[in-house]
Amino acid sequence: MNLISWMHKRKEPPKITWWTYPEYNGLLYKLPPVPAMKHFPKIFKDMPKNNPLNGFFPTARRCPAFVDLYKHMYVLPMWCDVSLTYEGAETGKCQWETPNIDIFNLDIHGNQQFIDFLPESKKDWHMVWKFNSPWLLKTPKGYSVLQLPLTYEFNPDFEVMSGVIDTDIHHQLTIPIVQKRLGNIEIKRGTPLCMYLPFKRDKFELEVVLETQELWVDKMKNYWNMVTAFGSKKSQPNPYREAQKERDKNSKEKE
Repeated sequence: MNLISWMHKRKEPPKITWWTYPEYNGLLYKLPPVPAMKHFPKIFKDMPKNNPLNGFFPTARRCPAFVDLYKHMYVLPMWCDVSLTYEGAETGKCQWETPNIDIFNLDIHGNQQFIDFLPESKKDWHMVWKFNSPWLLKTPKGYSVLQLPLTYEFNPDFEVMSGVIDTDIHHQLTIPIVQKRLGNIEIKRGTPLCMYLPFKRDKFELEVVLETQELWVDKMKNYWNMVTAFGSKKSQPNPYREAQKERDKNSKEKE
């Protein structure tokens, strides 16, 4: 197969497209959405790779699951400074301010729509603001995105509510922000606001069975991959990563 034939046959990866309006062109260069690895959680950056009390046992920093989560997601940074004030249901006082009124507006999600129905354990969820993002998002036909708060950030002031957006037909992003303490909170320009995970909408057939020999073999392969992944050294291949590479290689060959 010559190069031209191979290029025509090669399947291009699905494309996720972010765009904003021409009058906000500064956002394109200064505060664009970025791969989530650029905002890898500080808790993991500061965490030692091995338990300081026992160097043999690794910490969560070496767990592939945490790293891989950020490999597949995108972070939307806050596009301007905003100050939010909510004094509570007793006074009902709520107001917002921003020096960038030209690129920021929001709606208020009335407590009777959501907050009033929360359990007692969520007393720290006081108010829901709905930010109207200047960014729009498009995914290929059949793909949606999962909108999530910044995981492992443990932000005491605000949290984005989770939800699915079918961005192959609906491109505008409305971001519900929960205020987690009464009074005033500020969200600075450039603050990582929320995360987006693109996924292909597939229908699955649920199967619940007893273990078979084939499933037992899969389980044991998975067990050894995970055990050696946590204990591997730089001089040794990581079997879990090697299994991922082999899977991806086989997938490309089938294409």
